[in-house]
Amino acid sequence: MFRKFLPFLLIALPLPALAQLDERLEAQPKPVQAPVQQATPQQIDTFLRNFQNGVVRGCLRTPPKDVGNPRIYCPCYAKSFVERYKPNDLIVINNLAERYPQVALPTISVMMRPESLACTAR
Repeated sequence: MFRKFLPFLLIALPLPALAQLDERLEAQPKPVQAPVQQATPQQIDTFLRNFQNGVVRGCLRTPPKDVGNPRIYCPCYAKSFVERYKPNDLIVINNLAERYPQVALPTISVMMRPESLACTAR
């Protein structure tokens, strides 16, 4: 419904108001980003190992219902994360899972469904 009225709203706004809005947007300060420190290969390896071990522990604690042998499935599933995603992506996935588990965990489950099926078939 709003889409029908958008052209009329744009026409109804006087040009000076649009120019003022544009000026205010440009005048806002840009956020300052802290310098990014590069992780060493050893730090990356440690993170990947900890991430993988964390996924295995969580999986073994509450294994999927359709899995016959969680001791085989869970390490396979955890390893598939490390094989599929780059370390920076895994950091984002890990942070989202910790902050928003009710949303992130089902989403991650859907994203990892092909790998999950492959590990179940083993």
